[in-house]
Amino acid sequence: MSGFKSKLQLWSAAVFLLNLPCFSSVDSLARHQNKQEILTPTLHLNWIPNRDEPAVWNVLAGKNDEGGSWHSMITKSGNGVIFSKHLQLQGSFHGEVIHSNSEGKTGLNLLQHFEAGDQPYCFKMVISLLNRSDSAFVPFPADNLSITLGPGLGQTIDTLLSATTSNYSFVEPVAYLGGEVISYRDGTTLTRVLDWRSSRPAWAGLHDRYFALLILPLNPAEGKALLPFTRAVVSFASPRSGVLSPDTDFPVLTFKMPVAPLAPGQHIQWEFQVFSGPKSHDVLSSAPVNFDSLLFSGLWDWMRWICFGLLRLLTIIHLVIPGWGWSIIVLALIVRILLYPFAKKAMISQQRFVEAQELMLPELTEIKKYWKGGEQSERILQLYKIHNVSPFAGLKPLLIVLIQLPILIALFQVLGVAYELRDAGFLWIDTLAEPDKLFSFGFNIPFLGSYFNILPVLMAVVTLLSFRLSPAPTSEKKGHSTQNLFLIGMTLMFFFLFYTFPSGMVLYWTFANIFHILQYRMMKSSIK
Repeated sequence: MSGFKSKLQLWSAAVFLLNLPCFSSVDSLARHQNKQEILTPTLHLNWIPNRDEPAVWNVLAGKNDEGGSWHSMITKSGNGVIFSKHLQLQGSFHGEVIHSNSEGKTGLNLLQHFEAGDQPYCFKMVISLLNRSDSAFVPFPADNLSITLGPGLGQTIDTLLSATTSNYSFVEPVAYLGGEVISYRDGTTLTRVLDWRSSRPAWAGLHDRYFALLILPLNPAEGKALLPFTRAVVSFASPRSGVLSPDTDFPVLTFKMPVAPLAPGQHIQWEFQVFSGPKSHDVLSSAPVNFDSLLFSGLWDWMRWICFGLLRLLTIIHLVIPGWGWSIIVLALIVRILLYPFAKKAMISQQRFVEAQELMLPELTEIKKYWKGGEQSERILQLYKIHNVSPFAGLKPLLIVLIQLPILIALFQVLGVAYELRDAGFLWIDTLAEPDKLFSFGFNIPFLGSYFNILPVLMAVVTLLSFRLSPAPTSEKKGHSTQNLFLIGMTLMFFFLFYTFPSGMVLYWTFANIFHILQYRMMKSSIK
């Protein structure tokens, strides 16, 4: 009987191994697994012996004059040791932990295989669990397999980041659940089980400002796989020594997978597609699934469509006008031209309201002198009615602001995270994705960072001129001094707000105000 069992096990193992590509035995798979590599036009991955995670993981980041630039997805500690544990596989069976390409005391053999995919930036991962013992394996409730992503996606820690810049320096877990993208960024909890059990993610992983590492469970063939994930756990790790903090350290995303009973010689197998690449709209939209939903995922759907429209418009402009900086300036001009009819109508309304207030000024002064409270308000309303002026006419210029607001928010989203601007320089600016950094202070200044940025200074001057051209209407002279203080305060607020913003955003706002000044002068001369 034991001989029959042995033959049955050998037969089952042979059938299992025939399903694995190009391998004749578990030992040959083990040797290959330690030596395998993936080399495609967009991916370079390499594993070294006795390591589960890849030692080299480079993705094509874009084209440059030399042909192509590459980005490493592997984060290293301060002394240069590999810190990331991407795709590390381990199983916990009956209290024993085993890693890929190893066999535990229970007779379970855990295998992991990778092969190049058909789509750019994608490859396939196959995980297999084989029972090589003479007896059936019955899992304990705590038994599971786990796949690890992180920490980090190739970033380096910068302790001099300003408050604004740190908003763009993040790594966060993300998943596609129930038709929407769910992300996790919590500065209070170092370890947490993510609530993904009730609705299993179609895909999940890590992403930062410009790159993503996502796992897509493939539809299982019958008998090859169970539910891909039962839960996901996020924790944090630091490449430096000291107390961990989610605000400065990198998340580790661990996927838990179920384990089923296995008869002698029986196996189960999971298949995944792994995407690792830039968050470019062209790259994400060409993927086999809806990875492009990762872009602008924190916005309402109608805002996302505005972002995609502006990104498309900016890309078309760039096809005609070389240089992303000049393209941003042209985009500012086009947006200002499109808003011209609204701006002109608002200016006419504002001018008529100021003229009407000047005519009513003597009567307004008399009313405010002799009447108080509700009687005063009622007489002022009667005066506006006599002169056929709405008391809300002075708010009409705000219409242009309200119309621009969604566009401005969308533009800041596009110019802040557009992958195309990552390596785009302009004049003295090395990259439009960062502040212009004219020179270094050599020390850190709160809220300003460690660099002097000249572009926000130019923007503040232009913004103040723009504010002063179209002041809010006021009928009293003492209101002008208050208004001037308000405009100066607004200018300083914009200066500090934009100081550490990406220079592409500051460039847009600067020229948008320059075109506003020119447009104002044109409208003023045409109205006269």
